[in-house]
Amino acid sequence: MPSPPPPTEAGVRLERDGELARVWLCRPPGNRFDIALLTRLGALADSLSADPTLRAVWIGAEGPDFSHGVDLRDPELARRVAQGVGALQEVAALGQAVIDAFANLPVPTIVSARGRIIGAGACLFVAADLRVASPDASLAFPEVERGMTLGFGILPRLVRAVGPGLAARMALTGQPQPASALPAGVVSLAEDPDAEALELARAMVARPPLAVRGVVRSLRALAAGEDPSAGDAAQLAESLTSRDFAEAVSAWLSGRAGRYTGR
Repeated sequence: MPSPPPPTEAGVRLERDGELARVWLCRPPGNRFDIALLTRLGALADSLSADPTLRAVWIGAEGPDFSHGVDLRDPELARRVAQGVGALQEVAALGQAVIDAFANLPVPTIVSARGRIIGAGACLFVAADLRVASPDASLAFPEVERGMTLGFGILPRLVRAVGPGLAARMALTGQPQPASALPAGVVSLAEDPDAEALELARAMVARPPLAVRGVVRSLRALAAGEDPSAGDAAQLAESLTSRDFAEAVSAWLSGRAGRYTGR
């Protein structure tokens, strides 16, 4: 008899597949973000960040659409609105902290999406290292149409991902952008994005984790406009003294799969 699925808490479910963590948004059909979901996602990101055995994180969603964004009908959000600006600043800060926490995980993050990818869900999508989407997927930030500025700290990430011109168009008009029309390299298209993204995630898990984490750090620094090359020599030298390097060379010479420990 198959084991029961892990419990769902506040619309999110965590599954472990060895060193791979699979995070599911599971409040279909819209997988809307309420304050409880944001709180749970933040705690989940913190626990994943502290896990030394983790090698990659895959993020996906149940239902036809990845996410319809923030749930404006959330009773807790309504309560915060009634409390005024200070309470709403806390909500905005919570959203940004969640996006930053997933974007700053020490391992690669791979997101799989289909259908509509909107608002807060689009923030999570853009913040990932690698993105896979179905050919019919579309990305939208409709906040301006709802009388809101675009928050959660996503504008700098959106500009870096798609360029300032397209980012301005998306943020100012709120119009959906087909994933197929995004600039080259922003997203990979696949008829089965979950399977494609999982294959990528498992490929990351199979690589020497110290090397993967080092490359992730450098790539993110470059994306943020920093130059990590000054530390290249030290980082490379450190990797060459690791047990994983010796194991990788041995595995390559013998034609077998490597067995890496992250040391």
